[in-house]
Amino acid sequence: MENDIGKFIKSRLKELKKTQGWLAEKVDVSNVAVTKWIKSGQISRENVMAVANALHVPADMLLGGKDITIQNEFERQLILFFRGMSLDHKDDLLSIANNLYNLDVPNNKLSNPLPLPPVKRETQ
Repeated sequence: MENDIGKFIKSRLKELKKTQGWLAEKVDVSNVAVTKWIKSGQISRENVMAVANALHVPADMLLGGKDITIQNEFERQLILFFRGMSLDHKDDLLSIANNLYNLDVPNNKLSNPLPLPPVKRETQ
């Protein structure tokens, strides 16, 4: 029995002219997992974000349209920026972010080798 989330995923795939297999590949899960999401409407938090990114929709669309409260202003601004990007740029940014996330470098070894120059403010 399909649910609202399952109907939404199927509908969005149809709009994008994509298949459940495409979504499974994009999110790096099995076809069976996608079928279970559509039938049960149960998706892990990690997969909600990946599915939302693949379908180019906000995560709250997969959570039944419920608003997600964003308490951090920086995160809110990033989300607004991301939503305003073209699909190609979103894919590029997600690829870069995924590569950065998967770097096997201890946190204490991360540093900025080239410090940014100070920002000069114009006086009026």
